[in-house]
Amino acid sequence: MLVIAGSTSVFAGGFQLNVQSARGMGMGGAYTGFSWSTESVFYNPGGMCNLKGHNFTLGGSLILPAVSLQTVSTDNINATSPNATPIQFYYGGQILENLFVGLGINNQFGSSSSFDDTWEGRFIVQNISLKTFSYQPTVAYKIHDYISIGAGFVLTTGNFAYEKAIPVGSATTDYGKAA
Repeated sequence: MLVIAGSTSVFAGGFQLNVQSARGMGMGGAYTGFSWSTESVFYNPGGMCNLKGHNFTLGGSLILPAVSLQTVSTDNINATSPNATPIQFYYGGQILENLFVGLGINNQFGSSSSFDDTWEGRFIVQNISLKTFSYQPTVAYKIHDYISIGAGFVLTTGNFAYEKAIPVGSATTDYGKAA
């Protein structure tokens, strides 16, 4: 608790990219309670009952990451972090009078960073990456004009890679790499 109270500023980044829809981001994540388009597959499956016919949404975002850190001996260490382009695909459609189905595909988690082979933290991390894809089939049922329920599940596949230096101490090199 003392550490939190004594902090003046914290800058952090993670692997989650909350860019499931432009409308959802623009509403500050409040889209769950007020969904009326195919993005409701992700935010609130019951909201699909506001759709008419079959609807598709395809979107993407451009993420320009920057990773930098400071140590006691070095003021600024920059990592190479490639640009990311998470995608979103949503389908929502009415198949019976009160029955709706949907499918969402997105890559909500992912990032990668690489540090120079000679940086001082090379025995902790040199290269790290996470790539995922999530598939979300959903179904919704309209009970009344203003009451609907929805449910689904999320299947996420992913790939994680981590590489760091290992002290070797041979005649030709001081360290090797482990992945």
